[in-house]
This record gives sequence, structure tokens and C-alpha cells, in this order.
Amino acid sequence: MFVRKCVADNKQVVAFFSFKMIVIEVQSFSKSLQKSANSNSAGQSTGLLLAWMGRDETVDNCGKALMREVFLHAITAHKIAAYSLLVVDALLDNLVSFYEHFGFRRVPSDTRRLVMKASALLKIAERLN
Repeated sequence: MFVRKCVADNKQVVAFFSFKMIVIEVQSFSKSLQKSANSNSAGQSTGLLLAWMGRDETVDNCGKALMREVFLHAITAHKIAAYSLLVVDALLDNLVSFYEHFGFRRVPSDTRRLVMKASALLKIAERLN
């Protein structure tokens, strides 16, 4: 597991996130997503799970900056150990649209699990650099 803290100039932790490598079942995904997920014969693929993420609620408008950090570190992780999907499990229903805004797509069989193809993540990397 990888954990990252985002610290303000005053040394206060304002946000954090963590990643964990997982095996993800992709049998219920669309055919195109299954194909891009490079699934094996058992319908499984590799994923990088955005396991925990949070921010100090007293700090306004840091969601976009936090997701930028998530993407930059997810790209670095992909260079070290390639995976097919970036995965997030939204804690609350209202967070689903937050993740969709950044390019995640809902998994058909799970209302709060969202994924992003690694290829889409790499395109985001081009825009961030």
C-alpha cells in the first residue's frame, strides 16, 4: 500500500490518499472495457485501487488539486507496475458524480465502484505535463 499526505505551508495535513494493487472482476463490464482491461480467461484484471482519500473540510476548493496529485502518483505507479484500471469505490452516492467529473466510469454491477482505463489516465498525464 502507498500512502501520500498533502501538507500546507504551515505543515498542517490538508489531504491524503492511498493506493493498493488489486485483482478486479471485469466480467460484468462492457465488452470494450473488458478488452481494454486486458482481462484473463477467468475475467479478471489488475487494478490500482484509490483505497482512502480525504481532505480537511476547512480547506476550500482543494478537490481538483487533490485529484491532480492522485493522477500524478497513479501514473508513476503505472510506470513501476503496470495495471489496466484505476479503481475507486465512492463512499457516498453524492461522490459518484465527483469522480465521474474526472473521467471515471461506473461499473454496471456496482453503483459506487468506478473505473478509469489506464490508457485514459495516460492521456490525462499528457495534459498535466
